[in-house]
Amino acid sequence: KHTLDLEVFRLCPNVLPRFKCMASGEEHILFIDYENRLWCYGNNAQGQCGIKTTTDTIVQPIKNQLFKNVEIKQIFAGERRSIVIDRNGRCYIFGDGVDITLRRPYKLLQ
Repeated sequence: KHTLDLEVFRLCPNVLPRFKCMASGEEHILFIDYENRLWCYGNNAQGQCGIKTTTDTIVQPIKNQLFKNVEIKQIFAGERRSIVIDRNGRCYIFGDGVDITLRRPYKLLQ
């Protein structure tokens, strides 16, 4: 089981921005910084952080480049999935079980 080492925040105070909002799933955390950008940290084995990586775990908070030009308004984190809503009301869902969450066949979401 992955654990989130929050010690990274104490060790990197000048590297990480200040966060105004946080949402926590079972083993991952999403953050919104004061520039309304999305950051992610933790288990990403099912893509719940929305970041393509070669490992299942993101060991320190990183800015999600998928949303680099998107102003994030709200975030939600489920067990192994995440929901991001931008300032225009667009909803992005990623991670495990999004086909079940939306009650639609998975093929429609790809």
